[in-house]
Amino acid sequence: MHTPPPFRTFEPNQLITTDMGLDRDSKNQPYVAGRILAVLRKAEINTAGANARLSTDANYREMVQLPSITFGKLMGLRNVRSGLTGKLDEEMSQILSLVPATGLPKDRFTPDEESIFAVGYRHEKNYLDSL
Repeated sequence: MHTPPPFRTFEPNQLITTDMGLDRDSKNQPYVAGRILAVLRKAEINTAGANARLSTDANYREMVQLPSITFGKLMGLRNVRSGLTGKLDEEMSQILSLVPATGLPKDRFTPDEESIFAVGYRHEKNYLDSL
């Protein structure tokens, strides 16, 4: 009897994950920060329009370097605050419930954390775009 070779070989104790979408329960702070930025961007688009020059886009890099300060700065923008209504406000509340009482990190994310931030941002953006 001929057994075909396996498509891929894994070590016996290797963890394999296949989930590839928004993780609404992740408390990983870079992931949460990315999700927050995506919601703030959507709120700004709701107010200023998709073709406007968005402060949230201009502050993407800053959010990675100084998450706590940048979040406060963006929340203070009128275009962002006025766009946080209805489902978007509920989404922001759900995300903020994952932030510890000490707030978002004050230090720059490591390169690994930056990639997790980008994944959180993209997952949330794709989710919001599907609504």
